[in-house]
Amino acid sequence: MVQERYPWSYYTQTELVIGVFSRWRVGINWGELADFMLGWCNLDFFKDDLKIKEMMDIIQEKQREAEETQPVIIDLSK
Repeated sequence: MVQERYPWSYYTQTELVIGVFSRWRVGINWGELADFMLGWCNLDFFKDDLKIKEMMDIIQEKQREAEETQPVIIDLSK
């Protein structure tokens, strides 16, 4: 298994740094911007949104299991 030193989004970062007495840094990550825009079409080429989807699926499954195990109480006294 090959371990990556940096994620792929690291290589698409563009920054401008200006400094004399203090430093100002302005940048944009073109890869993350494209990943965000294509995410609206369900495309994820950095594969970073899959982890979030997997966690959301696990949470929804646990909620379904909790709903199934709760007893149903019907009040017939009225």
